Amino acid sequence: MNDIIHGAGHVNDIFPYFLQHAREVFPHLVCMDDLKKISDLRLPANWYPEARAIQRKIIFHAGPTNSGKTYHALQRFLTAKSGVYCGPLKLLAVEVFHKSNNEVNRLLYSLTTLGYTTFSECLQAGLHPTADQIELFAYHLPNATLSNLMVLSANLAT
Repeated sequence: MNDIIHGAGHVNDIFPYFLQHAREVFPHLVCMDDLKKISDLRLPANWYPEARAIQRKIIFHAGPTNSGKTYHALQRFLTAKSGVYCGPLKLLAVEVFHKSNNEVNRLLYSLTTLGYTTFSECLQAGLHPTADQIELFAYHLPNATLSNLMVLSANLAT
């Protein structure tokens, strides 16, 4: 510093030392290019290419007031293998939550009698082999072994 103050050196002479110190104190400077790429929010259409490759079916119910849009949308939602119900009102969301949970409880009740239930009856009840359901089965059927649950899943898949 003394050389720079007295004119014997230049500020550029200590710049490499400054960079070395800055990289020690702020290690994220080394991966700044990666951080810029990760935090780039300009092109959301390019995010999650695997998820965007999944084929989805979107059902939109539109119509005039009191035409049964909510009723028909809810019926389609409850009969679907999987889905998301998007509603405009918080009160409606709570009602849909309770109604769909009642459907799940009905399915769980039929599962508790699994020893007397055929696989075709499980299919008719709307059971489909997903990892979430196997986890749900395991929770509500604590005496069932993983092997039995996997057999159930395999049989439901056929």
